[in-house]
Amino acid sequence: MGDHFSGIGAGATIINRSHIEGSLKQLQQTGGQAVADAYREVIALVEHSGNRDAQAALQALSRELERRDAEPGVLKALWRGLLEYLPALLELPAAAVFAARALQT
Repeated sequence: MGDHFSGIGAGATIINRSHIEGSLKQLQQTGGQAVADAYREVIALVEHSGNRDAQAALQALSRELERRDAEPGVLKALWRGLLEYLPALLELPAAAVFAARALQT
């Protein structure tokens, strides 16, 4: 149960799946399945990018999304930071869906 980490090298970035799953559950409850599915696509792109800064930004965004009392300004700032680290997200239609519906932009 939970995450298991082994063979982690120096400088590795770990994406904590419990925060990811918590954020997806919260998004599904508050924004619906379409928003949660869009965020899944964002997660997949970030994970496959290998960009450690983007992965760390995703982790921070997921932790905030997981909270029931998430601050809209904090969410937007974290999203903008993620976009700075991984501009390829701007070309992902799911990212636009996520941003428009989950961040009220």
